Amino acid sequence: VQSNSIELKQYLDNIEKGNEIFLRMQSQDISYDELSNSEKKEMEIFEKHLETLYEHSLLSRKNNDELSELDIKQKLEFLKEKIKTTSKYDLKDRIVRMFAYSAGYKSFDEIRNAMKFATENADKRSRNYAKELKTKRFELEAGDYIRCIGDYQALGGSLDTGNFCKEYLSTINETSSSDTTPLDVDWTKIRKNNSIYDSIKYTPTGFGFGNVYIVIKKDNEQLNITRNENGNIKDVKYDPKKLEMFCSKEKNDGYETHWGIRTGLALTDIDYILYKKKNSINPKNPYDKNGNVNYLDDYNEKDDLKIIKFEIARHGYYIPIVDFSGKIIYTPEEFDKLKEKMQGLSYYGDNTYSFSNNLITEDTIKIKNELEESRKDIKYKQSLISKIIEEVLQKYNLTIKNESDGDLTPGTVEILDTGSTGRLTNEIGDGDFDFLFKIDNNILYKKELFNSIKEDILNRIKKYSPEDISITGNGDYRIKGVKLSNDISVDIDLTFDKKNDKIKYTTEECIKDRLETLKKVDKEKYEYTIANIILAKRILKENHIYKSKNSGSPEGGLGGVGVENWILQNGGSFIDATRNFLEIARNHSFEEFKQLYTIWDFGKNHLSERKRKYAHDNFVENNMDRIGYEKMIKVLEEYEKKYELSQMKQNTSIYN
Repeated sequence: VQSNSIELKQYLDNIEKGNEIFLRMQSQDISYDELSNSEKKEMEIFEKHLETLYEHSLLSRKNNDELSELDIKQKLEFLKEKIKTTSKYDLKDRIVRMFAYSAGYKSFDEIRNAMKFATENADKRSRNYAKELKTKRFELEAGDYIRCIGDYQALGGSLDTGNFCKEYLSTINETSSSDTTPLDVDWTKIRKNNSIYDSIKYTPTGFGFGNVYIVIKKDNEQLNITRNENGNIKDVKYDPKKLEMFCSKEKNDGYETHWGIRTGLALTDIDYILYKKKNSINPKNPYDKNGNVNYLDDYNEKDDLKIIKFEIARHGYYIPIVDFSGKIIYTPEEFDKLKEKMQGLSYYGDNTYSFSNNLITEDTIKIKNELEESRKDIKYKQSLISKIIEEVLQKYNLTIKNESDGDLTPGTVEILDTGSTGRLTNEIGDGDFDFLFKIDNNILYKKELFNSIKEDILNRIKKYSPEDISITGNGDYRIKGVKLSNDISVDIDLTFDKKNDKIKYTTEECIKDRLETLKKVDKEKYEYTIANIILAKRILKENHIYKSKNSGSPEGGLGGVGVENWILQNGGSFIDATRNFLEIARNHSFEEFKQLYTIWDFGKNHLSERKRKYAHDNFVENNMDRIGYEKMIKVLEEYEKKYELSQMKQNTSIYN
């Protein structure tokens, strides 16, 4: 709750929507059969939530009820009778009370408001701390608490669901363990005022656990101390909404630094993040005369600080980051600038979008007028390709899905159009299709079956006289010139990966989410945004600065998805994106530019687990190279000149 968990918000959203539909069904305003497909899907999830809650109740274990033989309408009626509502507590409230009463939440609205308050309060508090750091350096003071949580990956997980003790880890990654103080999260209490380096050096926290530390100041109002340094248990009232902090040892000399927080905490409760470069600090002389950290080495490492800043922005509330010299290295202004790039992403709670005033040009008007025919063309080609593939899979009695919904039922295959054709952001008349096959483990682990399916798909496609077929090291297919008819030839990329429920809100889902918001805000401007995306791709392709450095024909460009995110994060305008890029690029080398300019993917790369890389792409860092960057500058400068010239002509024409 305090972490403002996206999954919990989605859970609560479904409870709210499902309850509304259920009440309509009960009042006979609508029957189950009359519901739309999206409403039926909502009700299926709603019923599963109710069923799971009931199965974990004492009443269910006592009655030994069997629900498998009932249809969804019968299940809903049965569960409503069992999860009894009252005049005071409706179904939403009863559900919340079943799973969250012991955590101090008594109603649906209370848990919703608690999530909202946690982030708003944390953001306000952190911004006040940042103001203080404009005039002074951060210090670790006697009585403060510090914990090293590892690296940026641990921080991302902690922001998602909280930072909790090892014994609970099985709920996240199927591994759990214990330590000498089970069921608590270890913290170090600072004994006396000292430099940051010396304060940490001789404590249990030390430097061996990672380079990201979280700090709770001694005056944090969320702390509820239940046992002090002398081992004395304090007579304080338990509050489930506060952090129960206690000295971890019963007998000591009054200076014990080893403390714990029972179960865990949300990062909305911390006050600062302390960041240390992975380079070693000089133990004899940790600071120079100006108070800056004296690092022993200066080897090049991938800058994880950018990822940490991105993760904080992605989770919606500001946390100040300070380095070991006490300087603030992540300001509210940086946070707000990153957060602004999330406009239109309803997944993160933003249903607004500020369109640029520079959407309409002669080029974009022409492209916009061609969009309707282009969409019909793409959907027709998609249907022909899907028919070929489905004919093969039906032989194996496999259920086909065209969306990723976390369903791990054996015998299902997700076929996802992950290319621009799946988002209808493709060039007019495009014939380049990228399909991702998400296969369940029951098929993947039966190598003969899996290979047979792949071979049958390839053999079926070969009947359409492809010009060229290549197979990657991972066993994926790259097929060029597939002749679907006398006048239709397409390129098809088929990628195969295991199906799981870990990669949620994928790259293409993120773009579709934003585009759907644009459409709701202003349908006309949405169309012009698509035209701007296509124009950007067209110009970059014509100048061979489109494909990423990792593609089969590397150009050091942003790549298709990178271009789409670039335009969408600049008001939907190619000229705005161009000017924004050039403003930073002029007079900066590529290495400098990478530090100053990022284009983030707020969705997750499908193949990040397979490639063992960070799930959110930075398209500048990951796709561009120096040669591509320098070429990009020239191409964008030419486009800027052309645009300004056309605007001058247009203004002259209007004046005349």
